[in-house]
Amino acid sequence: QEMKSPEKVNQEMKSPEKVNQEVKSLEKVNQEVKSPEKVNQEMKKGNPGSEKPGTGAQTDMRGMKYYDRSSGLTVILDKMGKKEVALSAVDERHAKGRLIIPNTMKVKGEVYKITSIEKNVLRNRKQLKEVVIGKYVKNIGSSAFYGCDKLQSVTMGKKVTTIGKNAFYKCKKLKKITIPSGVCKIDKNAFYGCKNLKNITIQSKKLTSKNVGSNAFKGIYSKAVIKVPKSKLAAYNKMLKIRGVGAKVKIKR
Repeated sequence: QEMKSPEKVNQEMKSPEKVNQEVKSLEKVNQEVKSPEKVNQEMKKGNPGSEKPGTGAQTDMRGMKYYDRSSGLTVILDKMGKKEVALSAVDERHAKGRLIIPNTMKVKGEVYKITSIEKNVLRNRKQLKEVVIGKYVKNIGSSAFYGCDKLQSVTMGKKVTTIGKNAFYKCKKLKKITIPSGVCKIDKNAFYGCKNLKNITIQSKKLTSKNVGSNAFKGIYSKAVIKVPKSKLAAYNKMLKIRGVGAKVKIKR
């Protein structure tokens, strides 16, 4: 057999540094390979992606987004695990004409209440004409219907408590609105520039200049009629004018 020169022998011998690198690589591989015990523990916890098809292991969906193809709605599940979701998006196919935001939605076989509309959900949807908001919705987020300039009708559920900043900003075709009795906050510019908003019914007795933001009603129809609770006529007359209602608007009980 051919004798190897000392130089060739030295080349083939691995340096200590190279040996150490390869040992570390093997240790990394061993760390990444999960033991059966670890896999089983994760499956019991329901970590996303850990369940095997057909095993029935449940994924922890708290705080996750879910898209329902049939309704076109995307929701975010409650982070604390309540059976509640927030509406975060509506696809283009459904964000036109008449849109019904349902009371509930099924997610992986479980029924969840829709309790909130997130900010910008339907911002600048030019083909949207009518919206019916489900009865469990409490919060209408900032700019939720901003710039929906063909929106003519909005029906709110009785549990609405908050109407966010710019929520209906420049919905120029909006003609009437009823603000439910539970509403305790209307943020600034909420109905700003709704120039055809001719009829407003305020059922809530909880509104003050502190919880109704600046310009909330600025730019509505110049001769609009606003109905308010009898006991709040004087207070609301003052408050609404501070918050943008014009001099010719009629405020009555």
